[in-house]
Amino acid sequence: MNKLLDGISASATVAFNNMAKKMKQEGKSIVSLAGGDPDFETPKRIRDALSSAVSSGKTHYCDSRGITPLRERIALKLKTENGISCTADNILVTPGAKYAIYLAVMSICSAGDEVLLPQPSWVSYEAMARLAGAVPVGFPLSASDNFILTEALLESYITERTRLLIINSPNNPTGRVLTASEWEAVRSVVKKHDLYLISDEVYEKIIFDGRKNISPASFEDIKTKTITINSFSKSYAMTGWRIGYMCAPKFVTELCYLQLSHEISCTNEFVQYAALEAFNCEEESAAMCAEYERRRDYLVQEISSLPGFKVIKPEGAFYLWVHIEHENMDSSALAMWLLEKAGVVTVPGDAFGKGGEKCLRLCFAYSFSDLEEAVRRIKKCL
Repeated sequence: MNKLLDGISASATVAFNNMAKKMKQEGKSIVSLAGGDPDFETPKRIRDALSSAVSSGKTHYCDSRGITPLRERIALKLKTENGISCTADNILVTPGAKYAIYLAVMSICSAGDEVLLPQPSWVSYEAMARLAGAVPVGFPLSASDNFILTEALLESYITERTRLLIINSPNNPTGRVLTASEWEAVRSVVKKHDLYLISDEVYEKIIFDGRKNISPASFEDIKTKTITINSFSKSYAMTGWRIGYMCAPKFVTELCYLQLSHEISCTNEFVQYAALEAFNCEEESAAMCAEYERRRDYLVQEISSLPGFKVIKPEGAFYLWVHIEHENMDSSALAMWLLEKAGVVTVPGDAFGKGGEKCLRLCFAYSFSDLEEAVRRIKKCL
């Protein structure tokens, strides 16, 4: 067996969802707040574009880098919206942002290199580092100061083996959005130690209270060390379509292209043409974001009122990070208790690394009625 698979466990999100499915099959009533899959339909014009692409024969192999019209449109979007100077040559289209991150980590890291992960962080970063033979170095951000990332904190974890830093903003699971001063701290450390930076921006359009996303690849002095990851999944309710992309220095996209061409040949051609239409759906995307904000406000108010439940209001993404004061149960036990006693599925915080003890992640990308029912059940159990 490949030793790189040692220490890699299944996603807690998948594990708890699978338990919930089994309970549903047994006839039990379950409300899930565990996934990250929007309850909205993919906008109709995107679905129509897919049908048109299939009908017109866009069903064959295509350029492993992605179809030219889509890569050019992505480059235009990044220049006009994110301030990133790039061309289609800097873009690689992938089946989902997750695969783009995996390709980037595999291209950058060698055995023994260290990957810095500010935590709590998305569950798959650590596994991807291990699959590359690298060493994930997770370090906790503190809920007491709203998970602020400082230069001093980053510096304290840098070693001669540090190769890569991965930042996710807006953040899954905490909902935190990095400020300009925090990005300046990241910029300084990347420059000083000649690190690579992966900026995971898949939630960039799900951002609240007038905040703005900052793309570090827009900083001229670190753009050759920055890999921007994005996706159509969250912003346009296209999770099942599996379509994402990276923007990186050309030598990085070339290395990733080589891997992709050998591993999967290419991303589905007809899905890429549908994704091209997504750029005409900003109104629909904005409407989804407004509804997420309404759901956020409801869930924050209700969960904050529960005894022993501490909530930090998320600034972006669609997750609520909840700390629960309980002497006898860790986060996995708390999640299991809610599943068995209330029929409510959450994700245990320890799945997201350091700082996740006695925490749960609740997703508010579900319908308002589901949120209301989940709150009712939790209150009843308490």
